[in-house]
Amino acid sequence: RPYLNEASALVELGAGYGSKLLNLSSSEGFSNLPLYAAEYTKNGCEIISLLASSLNKEVKVGRCDFRELKIDDLDIPDNAIIFTSYSVHYVPQLSLKFIDFISNLNPLVVIHFEPCYENYLSNSIHGMLCKKYIEINDYNRNLISVIRKSASIDNISMKMIPNKLGSNPFLPISIIEWSLINN
Repeated sequence: RPYLNEASALVELGAGYGSKLLNLSSSEGFSNLPLYAAEYTKNGCEIISLLASSLNKEVKVGRCDFRELKIDDLDIPDNAIIFTSYSVHYVPQLSLKFIDFISNLNPLVVIHFEPCYENYLSNSIHGMLCKKYIEINDYNRNLISVIRKSASIDNISMKMIPNKLGSNPFLPISIIEWSLINN
């Protein structure tokens, strides 16, 4: 909410079938923002369009691939609020190019709602179980390192709330917010 007055749009990358974007768009303050969704699967893109139409919402939909670091068929406006939720964790290892990829979209702010391997404590049973769950499923293990590395070279500023919530007890999500230094 603190970014709504300056935001040009609300964008979900790795949108699945669009439930989070569509739910947010019905919340106070979000209803006037243009909506953009980028999803990896063709079926997901089609479902987002169908759901949006059934809710009388306009959502511009395109394809997004975090492994190839590309977005097709979607022109995201500068100064958008960009978020991910349970989508980046499907890429086992990210490079700093991931931050460049999103930075090139000139976002107002980026907010990740993602499980973060590096935030699980190795000295607790729960933390060890969470790490093991990620290892077994070959989920991401370095999102925090990538964001911190980019922050350390003064490209971005970041804030984080570790292990805040989640429906899967072995995959609690952290909330990581970052923005370009020049924003």
